[in-house]
Amino acid sequence: MLLGLSWELERLAMQENEFKEIYVELSNQCKKYSCDLLDLCRSTEEVIAVLNKKTDSSLSKDEDRDKLTLSRLKLALKYEQKQFVAHPNCQQLLTSIWYEGLPIWRRRNAVMKIILCLSLITCIPLIALFYLMFPRSKLGKILRSPFMKFIYHSASFGFFLLLLVLASTRTEGSERSRQNVRGPPLSLVEWLIFFWVIGMVWAECKQLWEEGLKAYIRQWWNWLDFIMLSLYLSTFSLKGVAYIQVQSGRYGPRVLQRALWPGNDPSLIAEGLFAVANVFSFARIIYLFQTNPHLGPLQISLGCMIIDIAKFLFIFFLVLTSFACGLNQLYWYYDSNTEFCETKVVAGENVTVNCHYNPDAFMT
Repeated sequence: MLLGLSWELERLAMQENEFKEIYVELSNQCKKYSCDLLDLCRSTEEVIAVLNKKTDSSLSKDEDRDKLTLSRLKLALKYEQKQFVAHPNCQQLLTSIWYEGLPIWRRRNAVMKIILCLSLITCIPLIALFYLMFPRSKLGKILRSPFMKFIYHSASFGFFLLLLVLASTRTEGSERSRQNVRGPPLSLVEWLIFFWVIGMVWAECKQLWEEGLKAYIRQWWNWLDFIMLSLYLSTFSLKGVAYIQVQSGRYGPRVLQRALWPGNDPSLIAEGLFAVANVFSFARIIYLFQTNPHLGPLQISLGCMIIDIAKFLFIFFLVLTSFACGLNQLYWYYDSNTEFCETKVVAGENVTVNCHYNPDAFMT
């Protein structure tokens, strides 16, 4: 209730400037009161009870007490209650959930953490097979922890970027021989990228199903994923269309100099979309910066700077446009394509002589 009320008061402060200070003060009081509730918690169970509470009726159900839903925390994230989320008691609970099953992680130095991460990444194939066979085992429960998911998802995306680098640098020996082939079949690296894209599409569908449409579209990173995956799917679809067209024999020769290809060739369009998708893929790495205590604040600062830069560019181009309109009004007559002629009176008639073009619009 307080979280939603605080957000509503901030919204009213933006709409009704006459009472802005009053609304902001009331909003801050709501934020402080919600944080004071967390200050009164003396155990992890009490913190869980506060963060799990959704409605009054839910407290009467034993299953809702035991289940870690964190409904109140999700509500705080929805209403952007940063003080509530950043509270030490809340962060301590989130940290314990994040490293569930790996209590030794936080007590290790940087070298041991790197070695442990590399060991986990190296064992991904074996661990994946084990999880498929025994998902309910004790190890399977550890693998479902947020930290392990983050490690494996990051490693998977790192391999995906490596495949993109291999596909972009054309390290395969057959790539040079295929540069003039219209609608070539997919190479080994491209097939691997295709399967990776299908897996990421399935993961996005699961996330959309679990979170719901409103919560999904509220996160800007999901928009980036949607655009990136749409471009990859369009790329492979166009490659398939190009292959079918060439195999049918009705769209010109299969081998042709690239400079002679038609401008709307599906292979050319697919290559362009693939290049744009690669840019979005590497930009996706910025999302991982949030977990780093040094790069995370930098990312937030850059995000705030983008808004300020956009405001500055708006004012800059407004001033630039005003001067451009003024100069155009002054010098439009002296266009270099305009012919200038002298007029003389000969035998009582006006005669045009010495016609020339002005080579410079600023030479009057």
